[in-house]
Amino acid sequence: MLRSTEKVFRIYRDTRFSPNKQPYKTHVAAAFLMRGGSTMGDTPGLYLFIDTTEAWIGGGIYMPDNKQLKLIRHAIANKPEEFLAAVTSKDSRKIWRIEGRKITADCLSASRRSSDGGVAQV
Repeated sequence: MLRSTEKVFRIYRDTRFSPNKQPYKTHVAAAFLMRGGSTMGDTPGLYLFIDTTEAWIGGGIYMPDNKQLKLIRHAIANKPEEFLAAVTSKDSRKIWRIEGRKITADCLSASRRSSDGGVAQV
């Protein structure tokens, strides 16, 4: 179950470094966190974006702390084939796409498992 956050996104654009000096944003956005989370950095959530030409939704965890990041990496590294199958299957690609840094089998195999089953830095 998701609940809305109490965060209100400002309507003004940051025009300091942009060639576009229009003062107001032309879109609306909302962040939804999983139950129990208080900020985008401590729990997974969804980000909804709507403007006059497009609408999209993104999901994940924003800036996880070191402990959370290690847990996420550990889970992926322990089952890389399962993770890749989930995010690259034909059905998955109909629903979403991964943008930014691309995750490939080569990336996952570059990490070696330590003797305790964790991921060792290469």
